[in-house]
Amino acid sequence: LDVIGTCGSWYYIKNGSDYGFFPKSKVSVLSLSKDYITIKKGEESALSMGNSTDGYSLTSGFNWASSNTSAATFSGGKVKGSAEGTTAITAKRDGSSLSESCFTSVYTEIVQTAEYTIKDTAIRKGAAGTAASIQTLSKNTNITMLGQCGAYYYVDVSGTKGFVLKTDVSVSV
Repeated sequence: LDVIGTCGSWYYIKNGSDYGFFPKSKVSVLSLSKDYITIKKGEESALSMGNSTDGYSLTSGFNWASSNTSAATFSGGKVKGSAEGTTAITAKRDGSSLSESCFTSVYTEIVQTAEYTIKDTAIRKGAAGTAASIQTLSKNTNITMLGQCGAYYYVDVSGTKGFVLKTDVSVSV
């Protein structure tokens, strides 16, 4: 479902090959298709704003912005990672105060050349201490290094991928 334009209290929409009008009042409970995005520098990930009540997915009819355009930008329904770093991609409904943000971590790939272990720590969804914890790791857990983003490594622990502080990682002896 794409918003083509507006007319008063209505959105002019396209759904597949069909066109019609949809009341703006129905788009009142918004949610992003993702809360967190992790992408490698140069890659893209789809992101849309939807109406969680009715299940609609929208990419137009919103003002999209990145809090750090050096790290990632949004265009045409996709977040593109430009450089290592973090950003919030925010969508704000046109003519409204409703908005939602997606925390985005862009990493640069690391080729693992050694075995690594971790201290007691948590794997996080994003490269920030405020990002939600996915799993708690015990000391000496083996990790696979995938990439880095600022003060964090992007790692894989038995299929669970996330971020850990670089200071919590050591080379196995």
